[in-house]
Amino acid sequence: MTKLTLLEISDQISETVYDFYTDRIDPEWLTTDSILDQACSDLPSKDLRYLIPKVILVDRYYKANLIRFFPKPNDDELDCRFEYYKSIAQELKELGLDGRIEDICRKAPRLCACNLGLVVKLCNDVCDAIKKTTKKSCPVFASKLLHFSAPDQFPIIDDNAEKKLKDVLNQLDDHANETIGEVRAKVDKEVLLDRWHENDPDHFLEHWEKEKDGSKLLGILEEECPEYYRELVDQWLADKYGTFARDIFCLQQAIYLSGGPMYSFRELDKYLYPSR
Repeated sequence: MTKLTLLEISDQISETVYDFYTDRIDPEWLTTDSILDQACSDLPSKDLRYLIPKVILVDRYYKANLIRFFPKPNDDELDCRFEYYKSIAQELKELGLDGRIEDICRKAPRLCACNLGLVVKLCNDVCDAIKKTTKKSCPVFASKLLHFSAPDQFPIIDDNAEKKLKDVLNQLDDHANETIGEVRAKVDKEVLLDRWHENDPDHFLEHWEKEKDGSKLLGILEEECPEYYRELVDQWLADKYGTFARDIFCLQQAIYLSGGPMYSFRELDKYLYPSR
């Protein structure tokens, strides 16, 4: 397999994005994205009058197809499965989506190491809320709903995007892997420190006093509490959306550090799109 530099990957992304926004690609997608941007970012989620349409638009336009999880009526029966959208919206309303997204954006205007943990937690909470009605977690729908609410914070995940991203990362040359590895190490450190503080603040602060700048804090934890350290690492690595969001963020940042553009998650999604 030919190894690629980050700038060669950047050229591929640029070509895909150019194709998408020219006549080579069906312009219907531009209309769809515009509608979802306006609905999800402008309409409040605290009111079911607006939240139900958001759920329906994301589900139908981006083919998350949540109603497939409910029994399909016979040909001579009325299809009442759209009533489930109200149940899903009611569960989502309890999450306080607008306030939590605002908190994430206040920490940083775009996804970064300091707010990745909050981004992943909110996406997982949306999955859990959907599961109460559908019995399925539906990370694809959850990430799309959140992405169109805050495009710079939430990358879109689906199985094909995951596969394409893994293929890209496996094609990179040694220098690219080194750059991404450095970014990933910083991200993982921030996430693990945040999870440790959230799960056991007293224990965290006790160790923080020993090493206040944080550069060796995880090393201290690994040495003194190896089982707990391993538990934190395993939980993070097992998080489906967390792993994807971290890896696409690392690719985004590594390209920029190598002299390429700062691609948006919308643009990176279009790059991952052709494999779907």
